[in-house]
Amino acid sequence: MKSIPLSSFVDFAFTSGALSRERKVAQILTQLETETWIPFYQKFREIAQAYFENDQDANLLERECTNLREMAAREPQRQRVIEANIQAVQSLMSMGHISQLANANTISLNARRSQTISCEGLNLSVRPDFVFSKTIRGQEFVGGIKLFTSKENKLGNVWGKNLAVILQKYLESLNYNVRPDYCFAIDVFQCRKYKSSDCIESSLQKIQAECRDFLRYKRSIE
Repeated sequence: MKSIPLSSFVDFAFTSGALSRERKVAQILTQLETETWIPFYQKFREIAQAYFENDQDANLLERECTNLREMAAREPQRQRVIEANIQAVQSLMSMGHISQLANANTISLNARRSQTISCEGLNLSVRPDFVFSKTIRGQEFVGGIKLFTSKENKLGNVWGKNLAVILQKYLESLNYNVRPDYCFAIDVFQCRKYKSSDCIESSLQKIQAECRDFLRYKRSIE
């Protein structure tokens, strides 16, 4: 089975009721099999990465919003997608700076390196949106950012932290010296950011339980 995108995994976690959860798993598996994923917010993710790489320069976001509006005028058939990306950029603008990124160095992950992590036998596609390092008292620490762009679900404190924990565990699997409070999940449209912590047992238990449940429903429809 192909890796499950984190956005789909969170959608499953927010789905209640046995029948609805079974249908959600079937939908996700069908999308994986037919490769019908639409990179709706790909342009926003590229802009956000450039923003993080360039010391969170608000002027960069302003320029990109202007460029997107001009693109929407030239390509009216793509206006819905472009407008959604503009809204995402504007939400990022309103969030303010992430202080942990000050004087950070960008880390580019090797494209051939797996960007998945296995949990309870379920492969989750993490694909960090930004990975960085900082040197503190001569020691290098690594962190990262995962963007959440759903308008249907709000991460909230529980799943905001859970996503940050998944990102943390993924970076640790690459043998980086990861600092938990440098691992962020950002709920873009809620303008909220959540970070991991040293005490992650509760989060891991919730994540593992959802992975087991996903696989249970998968087996029931095979």
